[in-house]
Amino acid sequence: GTTTDGIIKAVAGHNQSLEELSIYCSSKLSGKAVRLLAESCPGLRVLNLKCSEKVNDRSIEVVLRCCPSLTELSLFGCKKIKATAFRMFTSSASKKRPFQLRNLNLSYCELSKRGFKTLTKVSSDLQALHFSPLSTSFRITSADFIGLIQNCGNLTTLDLSNYHFEMDAILLEVSKTCSNLTTLLLDGIGECKSPPPKKGCMACLFCFRFFFFLVFQFGL
Repeated sequence: GTTTDGIIKAVAGHNQSLEELSIYCSSKLSGKAVRLLAESCPGLRVLNLKCSEKVNDRSIEVVLRCCPSLTELSLFGCKKIKATAFRMFTSSASKKRPFQLRNLNLSYCELSKRGFKTLTKVSSDLQALHFSPLSTSFRITSADFIGLIQNCGNLTTLDLSNYHFEMDAILLEVSKTCSNLTTLLLDGIGECKSPPPKKGCMACLFCFRFFFFLVFQFGL
């Protein structure tokens, strides 16, 4: 059933040692309930709020402030998330905090220009970053994304599935910057407009790009 504020209040009230919580597709969950959860369960390490329509950056800012052990956060499909909640971790913040997150999913969030710039500044410690796909409220360019990648040298997992961009320069930057990368997800990128040839699919533009990336990275 739908997760409501009442359910979260009960869970937070009786399970204050909670370390992991996953909530999916809750249209009735308010930001107030998320803030209550964070204040009541400061030991949270993993929080998944997929497709929670009312959750915004103010709520997530409280979560990040109250849960210093949080290392994994998924906000998949939370359309009100702009990524401005991470500003407390920037050098310009009045009380800068250490950025503890290692796994972050911002797929289908509507990142603002300010939020994206903030994310770029604080992303150096991330080990897993998921944009499946990346959605923004501004016109993002390849240069914008390359700027983010250049600050993500510790990534081991990068998910760019369903990403519609000119990928050549981005994949080259990934290969140069993310030397620890073990998982690269590129499902659904671009379009294959030509029928596959009889022997393999190297005529597909994307496959050619990915092959070029592999050659550059691994010397295949």
